[in-house]
Amino acid sequence: MLVQSPGDEKGRATIDVVKGILILVVVAGHNEAITHNWLWLRHVFYYFNVQCFFLLSSLLDVQPFAWPMIRDRAVRYLVPYAWFLLITWGAFVALRHGAAAPGPAVTALARAAVTGSEPTIHVATGMRYLWFLPALFSLVVLKSIASRSPAVGRMLFATSLVWIAGASFVPEAILAALPLGLGTALFFFGLGEVLRMALARVPERHRAVVSAAAVITTGIATRAIVAVPLEWVAGADVASYDIRDPVTWGVALLYPCAMLLTLVAAAERLPAAGVLREFGRLSLPIYLVHMLIYRCLTLAIYGRKFDQLHVVGENLPVGIGIFIATVAASLGLSMLIWRLPRLKAAIFPRTWAEWPLSRAAGSS
Repeated sequence: MLVQSPGDEKGRATIDVVKGILILVVVAGHNEAITHNWLWLRHVFYYFNVQCFFLLSSLLDVQPFAWPMIRDRAVRYLVPYAWFLLITWGAFVALRHGAAAPGPAVTALARAAVTGSEPTIHVATGMRYLWFLPALFSLVVLKSIASRSPAVGRMLFATSLVWIAGASFVPEAILAALPLGLGTALFFFGLGEVLRMALARVPERHRAVVSAAAVITTGIATRAIVAVPLEWVAGADVASYDIRDPVTWGVALLYPCAMLLTLVAAAERLPAAGVLREFGRLSLPIYLVHMLIYRCLTLAIYGRKFDQLHVVGENLPVGIGIFIATVAASLGLSMLIWRLPRLKAAIFPRTWAEWPLSRAAGSS
């Protein structure tokens, strides 16, 4: 497999470098000054950033279904999701100064917690980014079920291919109501399986050729996304992968696969690989804290207009400064949390046994 297993130190380092690049792309894509002034760059970012994270999980997290494993993944992804959903919801309600009645706000929070979709999260918190974690958990569950039972796996794969072709025909309200980002998970389960099966057919002696082809494909597709230009797609919105626009649909499916292989090929050659590896190792906390830091910075600079694109997006030099500060503060805060074992276990548990509430339940 061209994407190396994390079981050895070299493979782990490569994967962390790739994740480090991807998380910096995510942070940059959320910076309104950068994306407002370089809209083409935002367009490119949204064709691959979280999609590559999903593909990595599809290729690497292949344990068969077992309740202890599912329980571990649930606390790994859903506990931090719950924490940051509550934090962003509380901040959103406070900033509205009670403009909305408590009842609807609580209802919006409950709906966001159950569905984990970008639209419902945005209604509840004013932010859109937390959808990734419930979808990632659902993806792991689908992958584990497929690994446990080949027959069921074939059925899931066939269903996912139909979903990849037909998700754009499903009403947005239905997509937003599926539990824990299931629609997104099913979509990227299928794409990940296609990539996995394709890579499994590549002999070791042809690995360099495939990497080179991926680099060339990435370059051509990037040019197409920018120059044609192709329509907008985003990992959070599988309906944007519209088969009725076959060029956009095809490039959108191919691009994250080619980009992932390109990043893997480049990972060991980058001069800042050590720094990028640290970002990759801490990609989950960086992902969750960066939007809070970013909004605090824009609030401090722009006041009540902190979330208005036409205000925040117009000043590129300030926006670049905010980006640098967001990256530095997100990395620093994540490193601090990782050095406080009790806080890390409470917010970012890796396993059920590590989570304090599980130990409290076991001792009661």
